Amino acid sequence: MKLNNLNLFERYFNNYINISLKTVTILIQSFTRECTMRNMYDMYAKQARSEGYIRIALMFDEFALHELSHAKNFQKFFDNSVSEFSANIVVPTLATTIENIRTAIAAEIHDAELYRTYSEIAKAEENTKLSAKFKHIAIAEQFHQKQLEKVLFELENNLYFYSNEPVEWYCIKCGFTHVGEHPPLECPACNHPQGYFTRTL
Repeated sequence: MKLNNLNLFERYFNNYINISLKTVTILIQSFTRECTMRNMYDMYAKQARSEGYIRIALMFDEFALHELSHAKNFQKFFDNSVSEFSANIVVPTLATTIENIRTAIAAEIHDAELYRTYSEIAKAEENTKLSAKFKHIAIAEQFHQKQLEKVLFELENNLYFYSNEPVEWYCIKCGFTHVGEHPPLECPACNHPQGYFTRTL
């Protein structure tokens, strides 16, 4: 399906009246973007696990599910008969976990700003449901950004496995808890490595 065929898109994307080629294009871009982000987070989770950052891996796993949800929500604006379209895809890079987090932060900032712009475009074209969807997903992307920034701060300041004062740490594998400035190198209850420990809330 070619992007320059407006009549074809008006026939397939029929959830709204007076839908424009511009609106269709941003829908396609957003859907493919979320699919790419979902796969990026899957790859980042695998990398984090290989480096022993289990909590970060679980965060990436969760974010991947969020991005899949976003893609599904954008897909709901498509008619069921749409099965093929053309779009530009940005292939995500894979590096160390700390570099992956920096990349993810930049991506989330970009997406939040992009979706706010798209929300205004949809609003101007009187697509109120689509406008609201973009606005709300932008908020979700901002949440990702903030969580990533917190973890990046911990890593950059050697606080991921260390606290300036005794805190309670717990093993996410078995639930064992430990109070101290850092968690044990190995969980005495289940023998999983330090990477399975995180601060209790």
